[in-house]
Amino acid sequence: MAKDDEQLLKAWMNTTLGIPWEEKGEAPDWGVLFDRREHYRIGSVPNGGYVLTAGVDVQNDRLEIEIVAWGQNKESWSVDYRIIYGSPSESKTWVALSHLLHEEFEGEDGTHRKINMMAIDAGFSTQEVYAWVRAQSIHNVMAIKGVDNSLVPLNAPTKVDVNFHGRKLKHGIRLWKIGVSMIKSEIYNLLKARKDDGLIINGSIGHPWCHFPEYNTEYFKQLTAEQLVTKIVKGYPKRIWQKTRDRNEALDCRVYARAAAIALGIDRWSESKWEQLAGKNPRKMQIEVPGKDNQEEIASQVTIKRQSTNRTKIIRSGWM
Repeated sequence: MAKDDEQLLKAWMNTTLGIPWEEKGEAPDWGVLFDRREHYRIGSVPNGGYVLTAGVDVQNDRLEIEIVAWGQNKESWSVDYRIIYGSPSESKTWVALSHLLHEEFEGEDGTHRKINMMAIDAGFSTQEVYAWVRAQSIHNVMAIKGVDNSLVPLNAPTKVDVNFHGRKLKHGIRLWKIGVSMIKSEIYNLLKARKDDGLIINGSIGHPWCHFPEYNTEYFKQLTAEQLVTKIVKGYPKRIWQKTRDRNEALDCRVYARAAAIALGIDRWSESKWEQLAGKNPRKMQIEVPGKDNQEEIASQVTIKRQSTNRTKIIRSGWM
């Protein structure tokens, strides 16, 4: 179809038929990602991954979690993907998540690392999520909510806990709103990059390769289960993310894990900072996390061995 004919068709569908015109953006090819899997052990931290974050997606009968290791220039390794079966209304579900939060992951170099920041979506079972986050340290857990129209990937947090008089509690729960559209676009760009591509990061050329262990096909299908669509609605273009299949939890978990990495500030760390992290014992390594005094600044600058309870089982997904 010629470009002029396409524009006429758009106008006719929009004004005469009242049907929005859609232009579909390409999602990464899940088969290409599957074929480039690497042979490191699931649950281990490969060399180069110095910071661990986790993204938690809350469903009505389970929690799904991806643990991601981050290195310099946004290089990442999927360490593990877990499913905790159980309703968010049951305490055993949250006990199991607490065990995971404190689990240690062995590195290829023999060191052990814990999750530095876990981001959990509070858009579903909100009060149950808040109750669990409230019981954790603010230094390694953050409640998040996705927004589509955000101009930054991570916004300044807002206080959501109030007292009897309706006043916000000084040390109450903070909710971080994340720009899911921006983060998804970034993730897809990285997934579609070739290993020898050089991308400009912090003013220099980096190679932010995404590494994956030998997961089954379902993980990669979920990771690429959405596409960015342009709809012409009442004469104006509108960009939205549209699911291409029913299951997209793996993509959501990766978005949340990336938001946790942004909150830690890894995008702004200098080369000397990474060298310092590489040379330290991970058990004693201190990573600055967003506290009360610098949360707004962070947002503005952005523009256990496997355990289970007797009743709740933490497992890897069946597609691994």
